Amino acid sequence: MKKIAIYGQYLQEDSLSTIASVLKQLHLRDCDVYMEQDYVSLIGIRLI
Repeated sequence: MKKIAIYGQYLQEDSLSTIASVLKQLHLRDCDVYMEQDYVSLIGIRLI
């Protein structure tokens, strides 16, 4: 299992949908993705 951390200061409004799509694919490929809760809410997805 791979572990990935994403830092919110690099997120921009115009890239949120792309980031959400990538995060979903990483999750499907059995990767642990770590983000601050505020940024997960901003993107609008739920990481399990």
